[in-house]
Amino acid sequence: MYLPIPKRKNKHCKVYESMVTLKKEHLPLRQIIIKDHGRTEPTFIITDDLQLAMKDVLIVYAKRWRIENKLAELAAFFNLNALSSPVMIRIHFDLLWTVIADTLYHRFSSDLPRFEHERANTLFHRFVDMPGKVAYDGKEFVVKIRKRAHTPILKGIPILEDGIQVPWLDGKKLRIQWTA
Repeated sequence: MYLPIPKRKNKHCKVYESMVTLKKEHLPLRQIIIKDHGRTEPTFIITDDLQLAMKDVLIVYAKRWRIENKLAELAAFFNLNALSSPVMIRIHFDLLWTVIADTLYHRFSSDLPRFEHERANTLFHRFVDMPGKVAYDGKEFVVKIRKRAHTPILKGIPILEDGIQVPWLDGKKLRIQWTA
């Protein structure tokens, strides 16, 4: 079956449908099994919607899976499920910064060739989590970072080497310098 979802990698999959009845339920349920959809194990969907076309059921669940995957990423990498405060405003504040951080990682990935669709944890481990030194000469801040396997991709971004004016540093320039 073909799924017309624009950003989906595997648009073709094998689908099997059958009617089942659970032991404690006496209503017929629709069981859909999906294979060859990009995962090693088959995916099972059980629904009580007997009228919706198969393709529409798969599209609805594909959208739900995308949301679930994003929530799982936020919980795993940004510790979204570790929000604990008796004051609700602090939880809202933590949630706001989590969404901002995720957006910044997404924006960062859009500038990296071949990494446009990577998750935040992959970007962090390959491009952000590296030791460096910050030097300030009175005019600009220079972040000195040791070369690693993925630094050629970063070197291709002109703004990192040319520098950028940072408003919260009194307009001083911030530049990346690669060391051996």
